[in-house]
Amino acid sequence: MNKIIYPTLDLFLYHQREALTENEADIKTNHANFWSNLPKNLKVELSEEAKAENTEYVRLLEFSEAAKRQKQFFFTASLGGYPIEASYYPIRLNDTYALLFDCYINDKIQAQPITCLQYLKTLADYKTANLGTTWIISGYLPPSSNPQIIAQELYKEFTGKEWQNPQEGKFLGANVFEIWQSPQQWEDIEKENHHVLIFLYPNLQTMEKTASFYKLWLQLFAYRNKIIWAYSESRKCNHELHKLVREIANTTQKIENFSASSDLQKILQCQPKISFNYLTEVNQLEIFQQTIKINLANYQSIINTIEEKAQFLAEKDVMIGDTLLKYLEYFRRVVEQKYQFQIAKDYTNYSLMAKVLESQVNIIQGMIDLERKESDRTLTNTIIIASTGLAASSVTASIISQKLPSPTERSNSISVEQAFGLSVGIGLVAVAIAYVILRLFRKVLLK
Repeated sequence: MNKIIYPTLDLFLYHQREALTENEADIKTNHANFWSNLPKNLKVELSEEAKAENTEYVRLLEFSEAAKRQKQFFFTASLGGYPIEASYYPIRLNDTYALLFDCYINDKIQAQPITCLQYLKTLADYKTANLGTTWIISGYLPPSSNPQIIAQELYKEFTGKEWQNPQEGKFLGANVFEIWQSPQQWEDIEKENHHVLIFLYPNLQTMEKTASFYKLWLQLFAYRNKIIWAYSESRKCNHELHKLVREIANTTQKIENFSASSDLQKILQCQPKISFNYLTEVNQLEIFQQTIKINLANYQSIINTIEEKAQFLAEKDVMIGDTLLKYLEYFRRVVEQKYQFQIAKDYTNYSLMAKVLESQVNIIQGMIDLERKESDRTLTNTIIIASTGLAASSVTASIISQKLPSPTERSNSISVEQAFGLSVGIGLVAVAIAYVILRLFRKVLLK
């Protein structure tokens, strides 16, 4: 069986502290969830965190009495007969919590069977994060060992799976293998996003030189995991927008088949909610697009810093070997060619649909206004005709009333029944004449 000396397992864990839309209750929940990954006696209260002057990089254990203002909190354990030492290093990176959990077999000389990795995993495997995790397996090799075979066995021991498409490189002379595939199902990113790196050093002296790089690794993997998280959130936006587009299409069909003004009114009443939800999701899509852009730039900047620092060490120490970080650029290519391209395409398409939604509202409002005008015109014509008839009847009645018989006169007069009938008849004639005139007038206007 192949062996490894000084086997070490590092978990880089990231948890959201706050977001643009989160309130104080959300921040408290995120705080509690993050600190559940550490012993209770190490927990730092939010009020203590607030004392940090610069939130760009806060060593949180400096605010913990239990840690006695150490940067890290160490403890020892014994599992499977192996002496194990571990430490917690929680920090805050602006709006993100990060935790480095480091555990190793505390024997820097004796080679250990690869199966010992399971005991290290037991200490770290229960921890949770909502922004993602990265694992580093490291150690140095006995003489005449094959780095690729040992790395492959370590990965299978750790995950229970054969690796696929490993990216290879160098770091301070160590052989590096990065194993990661872009998730296929974005609904459950915690299960789909597996990122493992294996560093196999030529000797202990070189391995011990890497301690000063952990701050950079913490930042690099933070940017990386936030990119994946942002893209997974953009897929949720895409799903919601797809449903809203179907709703908009159904609305269009209803407009085409409307039968009464009341139908249009009902459709119009629903539009503000649809429009608000749609535009909110489109804006979210743009926010995630910018989040990926900013974090990718930061990711590349940290890679450059690691390369510069590694080169500086190599120039000072002939024991330090090459550093070739092209394997880290594979992720950058995936982001540029797939993630950013897809979000840009989605944003363009859904932005165009937003204009369709705006036009739809205008069309519905126009149809309602047109029907209202038609209704108002009919009502106006009716009033004109009725008024004309009523006026004619009134005039006639007034004239005839002068001919009604007085109690003393009977000659040259008409009866009440005759007067009523005559006024009604003249009123009807006036109505007919008014109707004809209005019809002729409307035809002239329409020509």
